Amino acid sequence: MLGRNVRTRLDLLCPRKDVPKHVAPASSAANLAQSVSRSQISQSKYFGGKRKINFTVGDKVIVKRHYQNGNKYKWLRGTLVKNLGSRVWLVIILTNQLSV
Repeated sequence: MLGRNVRTRLDLLCPRKDVPKHVAPASSAANLAQSVSRSQISQSKYFGGKRKINFTVGDKVIVKRHYQNGNKYKWLRGTLVKNLGSRVWLVIILTNQLSV
C-alpha cells in the first residue's frame, strides 16, 4: 500500500529482521547531545525572538482600539506623535476611516 508495508501492533511484538537501510543505528548519548545542541543553536539563530523594531515620530501605524465592554475591538490607522516609554507611544487616530 502506497509503496511500503503498513505496520500494525502485531509488528511491535515480533520485530522484522529486514530493517530498511535508511534507518540509522541507535546513536550514543554523546551524539544525541551534540545533535540536540546543534538544533538548539540553529533555532536560536533563526527564530530567536527579541525582534528590534525602531519607530520614529510621524510613522504610520495600525492601532487596536478596545471598547468599554472589553470584548469588542477595532483596528484603526494612526500616526505616532510622542514616545512615552520604551514600548508606549502617543498615537493620533485618523478620523475619516471607512468601516470594513
